[in-house]
Amino acid sequence: MSIADQAENLIRTDEDIIRELAELPPLDYDRCRAEKAKELGCQVRTLDKLVEAARSQSTSAHAEEEPRGRVIEYQKIEPWPEAVDMAVALDEARQAITRHMFIRDDFAVTAALWAAHAHVFEVFSHTPRLGATAPDAECGKTLLMQLVGAMVPKPQPVEIMKAAPFFRLAEQFKPTFLIDECDVFIKEDTDLLAAINNGWEPHGGVPRCVGDSSNMEVRLFSTHTPVVVGGIKLEKVLPATTQSRTLMIALDRATPGEIATPFDKRKHRRALLDIGRKFARWTGDNREAISKADPVMPNGAFNRRADKWRPLFAIAELAGGKWPSLAKKAYCIEEGEGPAKVSTSVQLLADIHDVWPDHKDGIHTEKLIQLLCEIEESRWIEYNFRAFESEKKRIQPKQLADLLRDYKVNPTQIWDGKNRRGFKLKDLKVAWNRYIPPDLSARTLEHTDGAAFSDFSSARTESSLADKNPAKPTNDGASIALADKSTPVGQHPEKPASVVMSARKFLEGDRI
Repeated sequence: MSIADQAENLIRTDEDIIRELAELPPLDYDRCRAEKAKELGCQVRTLDKLVEAARSQSTSAHAEEEPRGRVIEYQKIEPWPEAVDMAVALDEARQAITRHMFIRDDFAVTAALWAAHAHVFEVFSHTPRLGATAPDAECGKTLLMQLVGAMVPKPQPVEIMKAAPFFRLAEQFKPTFLIDECDVFIKEDTDLLAAINNGWEPHGGVPRCVGDSSNMEVRLFSTHTPVVVGGIKLEKVLPATTQSRTLMIALDRATPGEIATPFDKRKHRRALLDIGRKFARWTGDNREAISKADPVMPNGAFNRRADKWRPLFAIAELAGGKWPSLAKKAYCIEEGEGPAKVSTSVQLLADIHDVWPDHKDGIHTEKLIQLLCEIEESRWIEYNFRAFESEKKRIQPKQLADLLRDYKVNPTQIWDGKNRRGFKLKDLKVAWNRYIPPDLSARTLEHTDGAAFSDFSSARTESSLADKNPAKPTNDGASIALADKSTPVGQHPEKPASVVMSARKFLEGDRI
């Protein structure tokens, strides 16, 4: 036998001994470790490391052979045996939600319509995310998920969710995710946020490498599936990109006597499951009509706002009865009085629009900050609320410039008696036209029971605007002064306004 063969045989023998030692009970190994180390010609601590490594390798191999945990299975919903009046079924869902928890009726309408959409989400161009937010714990977020979860197909409640299981389950089963406590971990997992965001469209997916190193390929995993997220102060936790895809339900803690019937899973879950069966029957019977539905949307509903509400309006319109009106009222509440959905920079653009002096082509930065701080309940006067001095609390020139820079609005030299740094009107006009749609610069609401809406308008009430643009006659002879600096190119609202709100008041959700 050659020296090389002897060496190879020696190594093989050493590995066999170490593997045998790794399989011994800890006490038996401790009794013989010194003798075996001497036999192998190594130190005891070296042998300990080799044996520990062998044990770890054996444990990993065993784990791969026998996966732990339970296999995830979803029970198929058995559709209701008889034809369903969807208006009645939606009423049952809405009443069940308001019976078991403290929630505004309009939000219960949103939750009921969303639960119905989950049964047929594939036929829509978008599946909106549903959000349950509250200022503190014990406000009913988890309960709302339980109630909605009983009415949707393949509910998957979780409190800790990572991107990998999310897109693998979405690809294989298309469950309805009920992700609670997301305020605790969502900021730490940008991959999960990206999957939730892109999964609201049918083409949403996550590319991943699969297979071993010798046979690896890139595969696309779908993320298109219904999702509910719950957490404390989601309007502050979720990024704007997620909020714009989310129908937000704001909850508050109930006081004694405000809940008609506390939810008991043993007594009340069966009725909720039956509602889910009715949703399954109606959506199955009307799938083609739902896919072809082109519902009438409220004026001002466009882009993502229209995308996330269209499935609910389609179902409400086909269900008939009072549900089209209820859907419009819910839209008004969520979009008008719900948590803020505009970024700080868009708020700044709108406020600058409202305070811009007449006949000024440019304004110094210091003067602009002064005007912003003079707005009633201005957020800019204490933008740096932790600062000690009052002047330092106000938004500072650099902060102002940083917020506007993304809109290609940069400070430059402005002559206004003195040559100082400031901003030009022509730059801001471009930003206003691009990023502040008509309903954000001013909104018109006509209240009956909240279900009727007049057109959104870009009108402003300030008389100074009449100097810039003559009042435009409307169809009924009324007149509204139009603000040239706020009206997007090609849009000329001409209908009468019963109530007009400034950009700032609308963005904050105030009402007249």
